[in-house]
Amino acid sequence: MSLDVEIKDMSLSIGGTRILTDVNLRVPQGSFVTLLGPSGSGKSTTLNVLAGFLTPDKGQVLFGGQDVKDLPPGARQLGIVFQNYAIFPHMTVGENVRFPLVAQRIGTDHHKRVADMLELVKLGGFEKRRASTLSGGQLQRVALARALAAQPQVLLLDEPLSALDKQLREAMQSELKAIQREIGVTTISVTHDQAEALSMSDLVVVMNGGRVEQAGTAEEMYCRPGTEFLARFLGEVNLLPVAADGSCHPLDVRATDATGRLLVIRPEDFRIEKIDGPGFKATITDVQFQGGTLRLEVSVPQFPAPLVVRSPYAGYGSIPQAGENVRLSHDFSFLHFVDPAD
Repeated sequence: MSLDVEIKDMSLSIGGTRILTDVNLRVPQGSFVTLLGPSGSGKSTTLNVLAGFLTPDKGQVLFGGQDVKDLPPGARQLGIVFQNYAIFPHMTVGENVRFPLVAQRIGTDHHKRVADMLELVKLGGFEKRRASTLSGGQLQRVALARALAAQPQVLLLDEPLSALDKQLREAMQSELKAIQREIGVTTISVTHDQAEALSMSDLVVVMNGGRVEQAGTAEEMYCRPGTEFLARFLGEVNLLPVAADGSCHPLDVRATDATGRLLVIRPEDFRIEKIDGPGFKATITDVQFQGGTLRLEVSVPQFPAPLVVRSPYAGYGSIPQAGENVRLSHDFSFLHFVDPAD
C-alpha cells in the first residue's frame, strides 16, 4: 500500500537563515515525483523534512492525510536510498536487505522476503555475497532492495544514480522506474540530472531559492515553462524579445498580445534549410557533434547573441561546417511566451 504525500505552507530556517519558504507540494499516491533545482534551491532540505531528519518551523507534512511533521523517521513507514547507498560492507547482501526487517521487528522468517527483493532488483542468488565485493550498480540495487524490504508506504531517493557512470545510470533509470511501477510505491526523488528527472518522473518539481518554481509533467515543464528562470534552467533555450509592435526578430511573426515578453524557442524547434529555402538567413559559427544530434551556434544579422540549434545527425559526411550560410525555419503553430525576470 502507498500513500499520497502533501506539503502545505512549509517554511524552515537553519541557524537563522531561511532555507524553505511557503513550500506547497502534492504527490499523488503511487506516483514518481522528482525534485529538481540548482544547488541551494532547497530540494535536498525538502527531502530531509519528508524523511523526518529536519522539522519545519511551520506548515504541515501529510502522509495519507496524517500530519507526520513531529514523527521520528522510524515511525513514518519510509524506505530511503541514500546518495552513497549506506551499505554495511562487513555484512552479506542478504544481511543488508534483512536489516530493516530485524530493526523494525517485522516478522521472524525473513528468508523469502529477502529473496523476493533480490529477485526484484535482479540480484537473485546474491544473498551470501559480501557487499564489499559488489560493483557500484550492484550496490545501488542492494540499497533499493533494502529500502523496499519493509514494504514502505513512501520511498525517498537521494541522488540514487549519481555515483554510476553514464551508460549504467541510463540503464538503471529504466529499471528503477519499472520496479516503481511494479510495486506502486509513492516515490519522491532528488536529482541534479535533468535528463533523469524528465525521463523517469510522472511529475517534476523545480525548486528555486527555497520555493517551488513550478510543478508539472516533464512535457509541460519543458514546453510551457512559467518563468524565464525555468525556461533557462531546464535545457537550452533561445529567448527572443517581442518588440512594442509585436515583431520578434529574426522570426517573421507578429505577437501583438505578447509585447514586452520573451518568446521561448528550444534549439530543436528550428529546422535547418538550404540557403535558398524558407526561413531567415544565418551563419554557422560553431558545430558540436554529439552522436545522434548536432549542436550548432549560428549568428543572425542584427541579433546580438548567437542562437542555439539542435538538429538530428543525418549520417556520415553530413555535418555542416563553421562559416557555412544556411536558413532557419520554425513551426509557428505553437508559440510560448514568458515574462522577463525582474
